Amino acid sequence: MWLEHYHVDGLRVDMSFYIRAVDDGRDIPEGWSLIQWINDEIQREHPGTIVIAEDLRSNEWLTKSTGEGGAGFGSQWDEQFVHPIRALLTTPMGEDRCLDQLIHSLQFRYNGDAFQRVVYTESHDETANGKSRVPTEVDDTDDQGFWARKRSALGACLVFTAPGIPMIFQGQEMLATGHFRDTDDLPWDNAESQAGVVSPYRDLIALRTDRHGQGRALMTHDVEILHANHAQKVLVYRRGNEEDGHFLVVMNLSHSAWEDYRIPLPQEGIWNLLFRADSPYYGEEPGPDHASGQLEAEESPLDGCGYSASLSLGSYDCCLLKRAE
Repeated sequence: MWLEHYHVDGLRVDMSFYIRAVDDGRDIPEGWSLIQWINDEIQREHPGTIVIAEDLRSNEWLTKSTGEGGAGFGSQWDEQFVHPIRALLTTPMGEDRCLDQLIHSLQFRYNGDAFQRVVYTESHDETANGKSRVPTEVDDTDDQGFWARKRSALGACLVFTAPGIPMIFQGQEMLATGHFRDTDDLPWDNAESQAGVVSPYRDLIALRTDRHGQGRALMTHDVEILHANHAQKVLVYRRGNEEDGHFLVVMNLSHSAWEDYRIPLPQEGIWNLLFRADSPYYGEEPGPDHASGQLEAEESPLDGCGYSASLSLGSYDCCLLKRAE
């Protein structure tokens, strides 16, 4: 019905684990065959439809084809992303954040395919059942305050710059807080009062989908870690490839801001700043300074790259750079 009459693009199967297995993880063969039968019929009758499993057991057989003996799902919600990333965002002390945890979340994939996973920080489960929206988990005494906004925005930056299928939850893009209840209206007034939160979501989505012709780097499988400063909690990674272009992503997971922080650059030339989460444009009262600026690569090797440059990083900042043509 949903596919034939409503023409939806895809379906999410709720808690597929309890179709295919019992509580202790033992398989139910009839459950596996039921899922395979459903997914085979969907692809036969509606080729190209995406069917996503909410399974949350990191089982790569879910996204193997039925011909290989798998369940035939197109993708699955990824617990290897949501749980560690939420932990990084909500951990109070910067020294307790583990960059290796973030690196694993960025590089993890099923069957060698980054798009066999859905990456996110909020869902109907992650914001209910005793849990709250990310800003409230960050600071339940001031969940629309500075630090809650900053770390919620950092989560969005991670979702949209990680390989995989990005997903946001209703209201997340306008700083909905507290516990999710499906009986409550969305806080539509926040679309105006939290314009400084709506704007980075809009701009990150535009970069992710190459809306303005900046390149398809964020739409690729490719991620390469160039720099990991475990003491100061700064990570630099490259997204993309020669065919689709490259973006450089600089993440500061620290409460501290860093002036003249030196990052490695894989090529010479001028690097344009496409996005900066710490821009005044995304403040509580958005200012005129949209993300802009340039870095000039210096012939000063760093972390195996032949060039480097310095930039300023705000607390919980994210910068996206692209080499000028």
